[in-house]
Amino acid sequence: MEVQTTKEHNIQKSSKEKLLKTLTPEKLIERDFDMLDIVKNSKKLTTVGSLKRNHGSNFSKAILMGWLVFINEYLNKNKSMNKVQIKTTATIIEQKYYWLSFQDLALIFKNIISGDYGDFFECFDSPKLLGIIKTYAGQRMELVEELQINKHNELKSREKWDK
Repeated sequence: MEVQTTKEHNIQKSSKEKLLKTLTPEKLIERDFDMLDIVKNSKKLTTVGSLKRNHGSNFSKAILMGWLVFINEYLNKNKSMNKVQIKTTATIIEQKYYWLSFQDLALIFKNIISGDYGDFFECFDSPKLLGIIKTYAGQRMELVEELQINKHNELKSREKWDK
């Protein structure tokens, strides 16, 4: 029994180490994908919620906090998020946007870095980031809805021709 438990522990540890290496903003931001790619492949991607479910809240929050530290340092603003704000923001993302994948977060961060959400005028804080995530989430939901309507119309059209 103890050998099996040790083996399971080693597998879980190995899995966490792999995730720590693959779910970094630096790695995911380098990849070329858009929102449509993310939506079409969403069932294959690691979400914030699946990470929490499989590895626990502390682990998922730690990964999210790493992402927040990354964007905080990258933007290099005079007024940026402090440690408490980073931890709180990670908790909010984990609770409210658990369905987003880390590829979604990479696209959001890539768009922030590219200036797609405007200039932050020497200040980058939690409300600004969460507002951006909310905007992105709304756009993503609209895209999903549009794809579902198109799929429905296509199926409906096929039914007409099959008769």
